[in-house]
Amino acid sequence: MYFINRKRIIMNQHSSVSTIINKLQRKELLLRMEYNYEKETFKQQTEAMGIGRKVKRGMCWYPVSAGRSYYNSLNQLVVDIERQEDKEIEHVFEFGRPVCFFTQDGSGGLHYFNFTATVNYVEEDRMVIVLPSADALLSIQSTEHPLGVQLYFDETSYRLMFEALG
Repeated sequence: MYFINRKRIIMNQHSSVSTIINKLQRKELLLRMEYNYEKETFKQQTEAMGIGRKVKRGMCWYPVSAGRSYYNSLNQLVVDIERQEDKEIEHVFEFGRPVCFFTQDGSGGLHYFNFTATVNYVEEDRMVIVLPSADALLSIQSTEHPLGVQLYFDETSYRLMFEALG
């Protein structure tokens, strides 16, 4: 009798664990769907807004010049960025915010670089940005078109939620 009851308890526990795992997997799927929707909506809205409006809202600097690059005290590759125009407009760039770089070709088309970076430091019209790799720095330095930088979709809260579910 003891073994039969013990087996039932173990089976019930296994069933409960399976139910919990299924619920967590469902929550992760729904969270991923929400994340993808929010990210795509952000991308569509910022692309539709246009550079001029983004600059006026303080979420974009265009054009900018890339200055010196170096490794900071945390051994992160950083680059100095300085805005060239609209210096009187207040901006919302601050430490830790994700940013992306872009160029604008002669016909007005925007081309976003295939990486995101992070604001390390901002003071007036100068910003120090942490880059993900040396290739990112090379992309910025070798562009032939005017360079711009804008705020990017902040994935921090989603990353924390995915880590908690994982």
